[in-house]
Amino acid sequence: HAAWLAFGSVVDRGAVSPDTLLALARLAAGADDFGGAREVLARVPADGLQQGTAASVARLKAQLGAAAGEGEGEAALALARDAARLDPGEHSFAVAETLVQLDRAEEAHRELERLQGDAATADEAGRRLALLALASGDFGEAQQRFGARLQQGEGAAEALFYLGVIAERRGNKDLALQSYQRLAEAGAGLLPRARAASLLIE
Repeated sequence: HAAWLAFGSVVDRGAVSPDTLLALARLAAGADDFGGAREVLARVPADGLQQGTAASVARLKAQLGAAAGEGEGEAALALARDAARLDPGEHSFAVAETLVQLDRAEEAHRELERLQGDAATADEAGRRLALLALASGDFGEAQQRFGARLQQGEGAAEALFYLGVIAERRGNKDLALQSYQRLAEAGAGLLPRARAASLLIE
């Protein structure tokens, strides 16, 4: 917010590169000034952009469109697909993220399952599928997916933390406390310690 307030008013939109305009638009979006972000992006030339920059512009426009909600969903998805096509290495998950933003969980699930079939994106797609299940309240699927990640050693600390969260939400506070305490003993950060403390106080 402070960076956008500082730079948004002093950067000459006509005297900087497309990449600088993109960075400025990201500051605006991060400050929840979506109108300001759109205004900056409107100054980015439509032609002559490097492919990575063009993909990033499309991705940010997709995020802004999805945030706008009703009426802009299909346009946001089209932009997300453009971003993924232009720079698949950087924006592989653009479509899935946009679907999540639009509260289209089933479609996001299908897109993530598709990405899980690609070796380059399989691990991150599996992680996002687990998080999507948790966010959707499907604790059974979330537990299964995080449990599998824990057994495979993929993001073990994160998986153990979310297994604790799931146990806590299901009312199994003893199991949740065990997960948080294991993380604390391994030198984890403040969040699992705070959750463990809260359970111990209860």
